[in-house]
This record gives sequence, C-alpha cells and structure tokens, in this order.
Amino acid sequence: MGRDSLVLYTAYIDKFKKLSDAQFGQLIRAVMTYQQTETAPDIDDLSVSVAFDVVRHDLDINNIKYDEAIEKRKTAGKQGAEKRWHNIANDSNAINAIANDSNAINAIAQDSTEWQAMAKIAVNDTVTDTVTDTDTVNDTVNDIPVNGNVYIGSAEPPHTSKKPTKHHYGEYKHVLLTDDEYKKLVQERGQAKTEAAITFLDEYLEMNGKSYKSCYLALRKWVFDALEEKKTSTGQKAVNKVAQQLDSFYQMASEWAERG
Repeated sequence: MGRDSLVLYTAYIDKFKKLSDAQFGQLIRAVMTYQQTETAPDIDDLSVSVAFDVVRHDLDINNIKYDEAIEKRKTAGKQGAEKRWHNIANDSNAINAIANDSNAINAIAQDSTEWQAMAKIAVNDTVTDTVTDTDTVNDTVNDIPVNGNVYIGSAEPPHTSKKPTKHHYGEYKHVLLTDDEYKKLVQERGQAKTEAAITFLDEYLEMNGKSYKSCYLALRKWVFDALEEKKTSTGQKAVNKVAQQLDSFYQMASEWAERG
C-alpha cells in the first residue's frame, strides 16, 4: 500500500548539485512515484538513476521506522487500556459494596438467571491514538474479584497474553522472527523465496553492522522487492548499466568525501 507523505533532506541539494534543474525535477518525480506506489520507476538518465538509489535507501529506512512507531503506539494504547480496567476492578468502594451485601450475593448464587446477568457486567475502555492512522482499542472487563476469591464472569482471574518469542534465522543469526511471522512469509512468498530473503537480510545486517527492531517489516517492505529486482537484472545490458551506475556513484561519493 502506498504512502501519501515522505521526508526529504535539504542535504540532497548539495549532494546532487551536479544535476541540472530538469534532472533534479525528474529525481523528485521518481521519488514521489516510488513513495506513492512502492514501485521503482524506470529511469533512463544514469545520473538521475544513481541519485534515486541514494534517496530510495533513506526512504526505505524512514518507512520502516514509521511502521515500527505505529506498532509501538498500538501496544502503548493496549497497555493503557489494560491498566485502566485493572484500576476499575480494584476500586474498593464498588467491590466492597458488592462483597459486603451478603443478601445480594446469596440471591445471585441461588438464581442462575441473575448470576448470568451479573456475569455480563462489562467496562468498555476505548483508547484513540492518532499519528496518521486512528487505532481504537476496546477492552471488556468481565472478571471482577469479589471477597478476594470469587470472580463474577469466570472461575479464574483474567490472564495477560505473553509476547511471542522471536527465533534467530540466517547464518549470522541477525534475523529475528516469531513463528507466526515466519509462517505468514512462507504462505505469502513460498519457502524458497522466504529463505532467500532471510539470507539476503542476514548478510546485509552483518556487512553493515545494523539491526532492525522488526525484521518482519523489513522483509515485507523492501527485501523481497530488492531480490526480485536483482533477479530480473540479467543480460549484458543490465550488467553494463549496473557497472556504469557503480562507477558514477563511486565518483560522486569520492567528491562528497573530499568536500568533507
């Protein structure tokens, strides 16, 4: 799914000052198209193509960080909701009023119909967290302790779910995935492509000394696409083009280094 915004750095003006106004305009159009469609456009101009690869790398990193921030906010919202309903459950005034009314408790215990009605007591807690999306979390409290032991709605106190365990994948063990994440990748992409993508990301992290908080997002957002582009870039023409791009890129990198 494409995105409707992006981050561009003013440092690009100096980095790409050798580009003409027309080339720079072509670069901006290509960057916006990629951010909107998540598909790299065809660029015939070699200099613009090299510049686009530099900007694209920054875009991919920023997109991954953004997705991770969204996940953190969702988790924080859920934790806030859980804390609030625990506070409600521990409200001594409400609990003691029920616990100290022996007549009401006995009547409820003897009448299954009333007991079932009381079991449906619920507290709806809604948390709205907006970044560019609105995430709403609805938590229902069906278990309120009475006298410290009896729970209306269930025979056991509520349980909190544990965070799924992540396992190491790849030769260098840099890729971390839960069992569900790995299964989803295999179902969507197939076993062979998933293993190839994990190997690619594992070697990339080993060479660059980097790490991702969510390897699952990284694999889905850019690793599979990078492998597909690498696979389709065959033939002498593609080889020559890549070689020319690398030469041009190294020349630009050398000039940037000399300028400090």
